[in-house]
Amino acid sequence: MSRIGRTIAACRSQIRRFQRRTVSRGNSPPVVCLEFLVRSAHTSVEAPVRWPVPHFAVRRLNISEISKKASAEVSYSYMKRQFLLLGCFIAATFATTAFALTVNQQVTLAYVREHPKEWSVKVAKGKDNLLDFTIKHDVATRMYHVAHLEVYHNGKLIATSDTPSYGKKQGNTFHFSISAESIAESKFDLSDSSLAGSGEDAVPIPGTIIHQFRLLDFVPEQVLKSALGK
Repeated sequence: MSRIGRTIAACRSQIRRFQRRTVSRGNSPPVVCLEFLVRSAHTSVEAPVRWPVPHFAVRRLNISEISKKASAEVSYSYMKRQFLLLGCFIAATFATTAFALTVNQQVTLAYVREHPKEWSVKVAKGKDNLLDFTIKHDVATRMYHVAHLEVYHNGKLIATSDTPSYGKKQGNTFHFSISAESIAESKFDLSDSSLAGSGEDAVPIPGTIIHQFRLLDFVPEQVLKSALGK
């Protein structure tokens, strides 16, 4: 085979490889008419050779230019897809983390005193020597609340209560009573969740702050002794 023939064969092989790589990566094959100028090693005659593809455009390219352009186009397409996938993954990760986040907040006597505009806790001796709790909770925006009470006696869970409510900004009030003998082990949690929508269409969305109370901390010593009959 002559040198020109070998060059033509190399051109066709290069085009086929370029088309296969482009199609395999989801791109349309190039619609151009490529005209190669093949020079004989022994003459100065230029022999144009046409590859039969649609004549929408005509460009003069040599083999090295084709190779560089094909590599650049494929590399750019691949990197672009990789960056898009990475961006979607990061966005989904942050969104999932933000909306699914649950935070536990310990509410102590000192914490209530530091946040008087948000919390108020009062304890008094009630009927049958029970300790009556009144907890008021104010928030900046209307939220969905769940009051959860666990009553323990001698290390055993004897009663639970869960009360959900669509709250308001001011004056969210929660009442419950516990015997003095059970106060040391019993727990009260109040959960706050943001609301999406307004009025009757409002619904709680994922993401909750759980305020955890150690009830004994809020009982004055004299009130406790009186309820225990001491």
